[in-house]
Amino acid sequence: MGKFLRFRRLLLMLLLVLVVPLFACTDPSSLPRQFVPAQSDFAERLRWRDLAGAQRHLATDQQDSFRTRMTALTELNITDVRLESAEFAPQGNRVVTWNAIEYYLFPSTTVKTLRYRQDWEYVDDDPQGPGEWVIVTPFPDFAAPAGANSE
Repeated sequence: MGKFLRFRRLLLMLLLVLVVPLFACTDPSSLPRQFVPAQSDFAERLRWRDLAGAQRHLATDQQDSFRTRMTALTELNITDVRLESAEFAPQGNRVVTWNAIEYYLFPSTTVKTLRYRQDWEYVDDDPQGPGEWVIVTPFPDFAAPAGANSE
C-alpha cells in the first residue's frame, strides 16, 4: 500500500510539472514549475517535524502562530502528508491546494486524516533575487472538533 501511495504522489507531481503549466499560464512563466518543489519541501518538513524548515514556507504573518501551535503538540505524530489536488489561478501566481495529513495523537494510535485547503501565493518582494511560493492561509488545527476537518 505504501508503494502505491508514493507512486500516486509521484504521478500527481509529474502531472503538475508537465500538464498544469500548459493550461494554467498564458505566458512562459516558470511559476507553476517552481511551485512543485516548494510544496514538496513543505510536506516533507512537516512530515519529519522540521518545524523551522516548514515555517519558512508560510507567509510572515502566519509563522508565529504555526510554530507556537505545532510546538505545543508534542503528542502529534504525522505519518503522511500528501497533495490531493492543485488549481492554479489564470495568472499563475496563486494556487489553491487540497491536502491530506495522516496523523495520530498519543496516547491513541488510531490514524486520522485531516483534509484541508491551503492557498499559496508567489511573492516577489526582493528585486535582487527570485521570488518564492508562500502559504497565505492559516494552518489547520489538529484539535478541531470531530467532523470539522478530520475523518
